[in-house]
Amino acid sequence: MLGGLKLARGATIIDATTGEPDAMAAFGAKLAAGGVDYLDATVLGSSRVVREGRATVMAGGRRPVFDAAAPVFHTFAGPIFYMGGYGAGARMKLVANLALGLHRAESRLAVRVSAQRRISLARFSCSERTSS
Repeated sequence: MLGGLKLARGATIIDATTGEPDAMAAFGAKLAAGGVDYLDATVLGSSRVVREGRATVMAGGRRPVFDAAAPVFHTFAGPIFYMGGYGAGARMKLVANLALGLHRAESRLAVRVSAQRRISLARFSCSERTSS
């Protein structure tokens, strides 16, 4: 039972939300006890990236369920990664979001320092693109 919805044994729930990893792991275990498969399949990428089929999926759950869901993921994602048991996809999403946030902060700092050193944004951007 999920809310008021009765789920058939053998059904699969693919949860693409970004949630708390331990709660997602507990939810997966609860569903598994009732014979329902679960993947926490977090997605990296903007709406545009998803529409273009270039998102990244990082999923946790049972490997056979992930393998069976791969064709669904490939309708909107390029790289897909099996991360481990329930909650593992959510854990990786938190790490990826941290890395992206740090990169953005560093980029803002680099732009500010460049301006202080009288380096034009155009020159900075050209240099950053070719050196990364």
